[in-house]
Amino acid sequence: MKRFTYTASLVAAVVTILLASAATGSASSVTAAAAPPFNLTVTAPSFVVLGCCYTYIGIEPTVAALPRIGRATVSGFIEWCGSSIYSPCPERNGTTLSLLFTSANGDTLTLAGYNPIGDTPLTWSVTGGTGRFAGASGTGIYTSNTEPGADGWVTTLHISGTFSMR
Repeated sequence: MKRFTYTASLVAAVVTILLASAATGSASSVTAAAAPPFNLTVTAPSFVVLGCCYTYIGIEPTVAALPRIGRATVSGFIEWCGSSIYSPCPERNGTTLSLLFTSANGDTLTLAGYNPIGDTPLTWSVTGGTGRFAGASGTGIYTSNTEPGADGWVTTLHISGTFSMR
């Protein structure tokens, strides 16, 4: 009977430790591995459309060598709508990001983000992928700067966060 009591106590102690570790995330077997950091900068020719309540910056398709993505064509847009909740298009007030990365073999990765007016930092997440990017995940923040260049507008995007592929 003594041996049964000791075994039962030991099992109860191990279960208690595992439950406590799961609740706090302190056990290595319970804690998931963090996605590796992801940092990239893309500078591309762009065009600017100014409307009554929005600014649209189209990013011209540009080939770039990108960390963990490889050589890909980057295209997309950034749009700022409204300056307050009283603008003519309040359902779109905020900043929208849409980026498409297309590898040489046609695999695609899509990053997108939407932030209401005043929300900072601006955020993105992986919203789709095909081929080797199918099942990719990630989130992070971005900044952008658009200014006149020698042959038109130039936009520089700084994107950081985490990014994982299956």
